[in-house]
Amino acid sequence: MVLSTQSSLSMAALTLALIATPHESASFSISRVPLQARPITSGLLRPATSSRRLISSPILSAVNSPMRPMEEEREKNSKKKEEAVDQKEWKQVVGGFVPKILKRDKSSSRVQMVDTIQDYKREVVDEEDQIVVVRFFAPWCKSCKAAKPHFMKMVSQHSPSVKFVEVPLTKETAYIHEGLGVPSVPFGHIYHPEAGLVEEMKINKKVFKEFREAVDSYVRGSCDISEEDDESVSNEDFQ
Repeated sequence: MVLSTQSSLSMAALTLALIATPHESASFSISRVPLQARPITSGLLRPATSSRRLISSPILSAVNSPMRPMEEEREKNSKKKEEAVDQKEWKQVVGGFVPKILKRDKSSSRVQMVDTIQDYKREVVDEEDQIVVVRFFAPWCKSCKAAKPHFMKMVSQHSPSVKFVEVPLTKETAYIHEGLGVPSVPFGHIYHPEAGLVEEMKINKKVFKEFREAVDSYVRGSCDISEEDDESVSNEDFQ
């Protein structure tokens, strides 16, 4: 035990002497070169600062950079549009969402479109069971577009007891309008199964109420007669 301790002390003293003594060559031991002065070689590890530089790369800085006001506004608008579309297409229920079934316009399906004289004769003139209401219009006519909601409301009120027909004014159907004596659009005809054509009048937005009242009177089976006409008829009957 004494010998081993002495040998250990001798080795320690020798090592300290070698470290303290300068080396004859111009180079220094790698252990004595400061850490900052050590050369970076392919076989050695790179300093830890290199990994920090990767964090501040342009790609990552662009991702982490705050959004500009215009970009934030665009993102908000896009989210609002997506939410609006979702609300239209999906309905929230207990336990999740279910798709909404789009409501079909039943009134438009109850109106028959006629574009030939043969179809007009079959659907309107030869009708023997129902009252037929015909709407003459032009797709480009602003007055026709303004009065269409009133016409469709009347369709929803009286269909299917009353037949509704539309005749558009185009190059192919202009002869129908001319042959029936339609002076302008929008214009309306009322056909009774027992009397044929009983009413024809303008049906723009301002005077559409009169046309609706006329249709209502034929549906009820009544006919408005003025007092003068009523008296003349009664006097003739009693003579």
